Amino acid sequence: MNLYAIITLLYIALSAIHIPIFGPFYAEDCLAPIIAGLLLVHRPSLRHPIFLPLIVIAAITAIHFLQGGENAYNLAVLIYLAGLYLFARQSDPSKKAMFICGGVLLSLFIIGFLGDAVAFFLFHIRDTGLVFLGDDVAQTENLSFLARRYAFLFGNPNVLGSFYALPMLLFLRGLEEKAHSFDWKKWLLLLAFLALSLLPLVSTFSKHAIMTGAVILAFFANSLQDKYPRLVRGFWLPILLVGLVCESTVLFVTFPVKSTPPFINMTTGMYAIHQTIYARMPFTSPSAWLIGSSPAKIRQLYPTLADVPSIHRTLLQYNALDNLEMFSTFMDPHNEYLNLAAFYGIPALAVIITFFIRMALQRQASRYATYFLLAFAFACLWDDLLSKRWICLAFAFLPCSENPRKTTTTDACISQ
Repeated sequence: MNLYAIITLLYIALSAIHIPIFGPFYAEDCLAPIIAGLLLVHRPSLRHPIFLPLIVIAAITAIHFLQGGENAYNLAVLIYLAGLYLFARQSDPSKKAMFICGGVLLSLFIIGFLGDAVAFFLFHIRDTGLVFLGDDVAQTENLSFLARRYAFLFGNPNVLGSFYALPMLLFLRGLEEKAHSFDWKKWLLLLAFLALSLLPLVSTFSKHAIMTGAVILAFFANSLQDKYPRLVRGFWLPILLVGLVCESTVLFVTFPVKSTPPFINMTTGMYAIHQTIYARMPFTSPSAWLIGSSPAKIRQLYPTLADVPSIHRTLLQYNALDNLEMFSTFMDPHNEYLNLAAFYGIPALAVIITFFIRMALQRQASRYATYFLLAFAFACLWDDLLSKRWICLAFAFLPCSENPRKTTTTDACISQ
C-alpha cells in the first residue's frame, strides 16, 4: 500500500476517534503538514474543477478582508478541505485496505453502542460519555426519544450521523468485488453485520443517516443489477422520499402530530427559525447579494432580521423557551446553501452548486456517486456539511463507474 493511502486511512481512523488538540484542531490535523508537502510534490492539475470555486471564494474573502471584517478563517478551512479531497483522491488504497478500515470503524461504533446499552440498562448509568443528553427538548412528551442519543466520541449525534457514511462507503466498496460471488451464507452474515452496524446510527436519531442509507442502497443495487435489473431502477426513490420527510421536520413542527386534519403541526420548525433569517441576508443589500457578508456583519444582521414573536411560538412547541434569547440573537444556519449565500453571495453559491452538478454528471455511471450526491443535497438542507472533513473524504472515495472491475478511485472522470 502506497504512502498516500496509509496517510489517508490513518487520517480517517483518527477522525473517528475525534481527539481534540486545541480549539477546532483535532488529532488528524497533525497530518495536515505531511499532506500539504506531498501535494506540493505531486501537484494536481490546475484544470481540476475544484479550483474555480476556490478562486471565487478567495476573491470574495480578500474583499471582506480589505474591508476589515473577515479573518480569512473560512477560506483557510475551504482550502484545507479541498487539499484533503485532492490528496485522498490520489491515494487509491486497495479494496482490502478500504474493507478493513471501514469494518474496524463500524465495529468500534457497535462496541461503543453495546457498552453504553449495558451501562444504561443494567447499571442505570445515564451519561456514559458516549451519548448526547437532550433534556430541554425531550421534556415534550412526544420528543422524549431524543433524551438520549448515541454520539460515540463526537459529542453530537448529528456529527456521528454525518460521519457514518464514510466508513460504510469504505466497507462496502472494499467488499463489492467479492460480493458478486457470495453464497447465501455469506449474504446472511453480511446482512447481519449491516443490521448490527445500523443500530448505533438509528440511535443517533440523525437525519444525516440518509447519506449512509444511500451508500447501502447503491451497494445492493450494484449487487442485484445482473439478476433484477428492473427492480434496482427504483432504488433511488427511498432517498427522495426520506429526504422529503426529513425536510418536513425542518420546515414544520411535525411532533406532536395532530389527530385532526391536516394532521401535521404547521408551526415553523426549530431549524427553520434561523434558516428563514439567513434566507433574507443576501437580499439586505446589493453587496450582500453579490459577495455576501463577513462574519461580523452577519452577526449584526441576524438580530435585526429575527421575528421574536414567531420564534417564541416555535420554541413553545418544543418546550424550549429558555433558548429564546439565543435563537433571537445569533445561530448558525444549519443549511449549507444559505450558509454559502450569506457568507459569499448568490453567484458564489451558484458556482459551487455547478461544481457538484458537474461531479454528478461526470460520475453518472456510478450509483455510489449519484445516490450519495442526492442524499447529500438533501442533508445540506439541514446542516452546514461542507466544513466536515469526512464529507470531503467521502467525495474522494466515490467511484466513477458502478462496475468495480473497471474503475479505480482515480479514474480520469475527475479531471485530475
